[in-house]
Amino acid sequence: MLEAIFPSGLAFVAGNYDTAFFEGETRLAKMSGVVERDVITIAGAPFLDGVRITHASLGEALGLGRSTPEMPSTTAVQDAIARAMKSIAGYSRVLVAELDEDDETSVARFRRAVSPLDAYRASTRASTEPETPVDDDGDEPLPPTPPVS
Repeated sequence: MLEAIFPSGLAFVAGNYDTAFFEGETRLAKMSGVVERDVITIAGAPFLDGVRITHASLGEALGLGRSTPEMPSTTAVQDAIARAMKSIAGYSRVLVAELDEDDETSVARFRRAVSPLDAYRASTRASTEPETPVDDDGDEPLPPTPPVS
């Protein structure tokens, strides 16, 4: 039985994954018929089923299986960024709606809430614009916000 399934031994498993997978396909095909009954008698049907399932899973993982691999979205990252920007814009509108420019506590709360956005904007601007001094005393009016689409 071993000679029928593995005529050249197990040397094929030391090769690359693709070769090992296709050699495994060949071995599984040889098991059908008389040899399959011997394998089931010796190791049991659940063992042989497990070998087949594991081999099929290996093929799928290597992209060599029977199913068509799922093509990744070419716009998934852009779509996620657009959703994040929309959420940030909505959050910013809520913050502005709750802002009372005549109340120091409200202005301080607003500045704390938008400070991560300001820091990000400053970091992206720093690479393209010359650095300008920042007035941190809180008397500077808030910069205009770009339109949101």
